[in-house]
Amino acid sequence: MSEVHASATGTSFDQMFSIIAPAIILGNVPGSFFAAIANRIGQMRPSLSGDGVVMPESSWQTDDSDEETGVALTEETIITGRMISMVMLLFGHLLALLIGQAAISVRGSVLV
Repeated sequence: MSEVHASATGTSFDQMFSIIAPAIILGNVPGSFFAAIANRIGQMRPSLSGDGVVMPESSWQTDDSDEETGVALTEETIITGRMISMVMLLFGHLLALLIGQAAISVRGSVLV
């Protein structure tokens, strides 16, 4: 990963590795610790972990009928949906322009 980041940012592999390695270690150690605690709790109380069943058959939907949503598909709902999606798209583009212009400083070198 550090090679990919180094080539994308123009920094050396060693410099990027020295930045990424501590973050990976600090993320993996607590993750392993909490996974061990969750495993121990699951062994002590199997009902909390689903008794070894990821998706019980009782939660499957056995009938083939589609459920009605209660929303009628009219011109008004279609136009409302399009307007909401266009506003969200515009907001996303504006946010990308705002965030994209921010310069990130990594040990004295500015990356854009």
